[in-house]
Amino acid sequence: MLSMNTPTNIMLAALAAAGAGLAGCAGKSVWEQTFVGAPEASTATLAPTVPVRTRSIPWDRMQKVLADLEHDAAGSDVHPDDWSADQKLQAKSKLLRGLQFGGDPSRTQVLGRCEFRTTETIRPDSADRAALEEFARKVGATDVAWSSKILGKTEKVENHPVTSNSTGNFWGSHRDRDRWWDDNYSQSTTTWVPMRVPADDTGFVAYFLRGG
Repeated sequence: MLSMNTPTNIMLAALAAAGAGLAGCAGKSVWEQTFVGAPEASTATLAPTVPVRTRSIPWDRMQKVLADLEHDAAGSDVHPDDWSADQKLQAKSKLLRGLQFGGDPSRTQVLGRCEFRTTETIRPDSADRAALEEFARKVGATDVAWSSKILGKTEKVENHPVTSNSTGNFWGSHRDRDRWWDDNYSQSTTTWVPMRVPADDTGFVAYFLRGG
């Protein structure tokens, strides 16, 4: 299941040396809205000529490495913020292995992550890849490892068109003529009405990395 209760800030801090963090901020994409920056993240954007690689990671694999890292943090007598450089590098190496990232951990920055659930259809592997890559460039990521899973069924509100038809008749007179007449008419009106519809409740987790 989605690790919504994972202490994200603690885990991110465990993966990097102390430094200035990037604060999450509201934006147009869900990635920007839910992004939590890591301590080692910088404000450097990615040059347009540098490619961004996005990869889908199996959900169970992603959740297992996050659970393992949380277990390591909970079992430590030392707060992850105070771990030695070697301990933080080991934690980062474990995360990168779980993300199936083959880069050198000592030269790889963990810039941050996104974690959310939604009833909207998001396809980072196809239709929505451009939005993910655009935000990755904004935070300076060369790689994005993401995972998703349908967590269950729920409902969402959508506007649907409802058309109504009406008929009637009216009286009138010819201009400059002393004669009345009647005629029939019909008209249709379309109104958009909010309706509850079934929807998939989908969880997403994504890590933003910068390779050396």
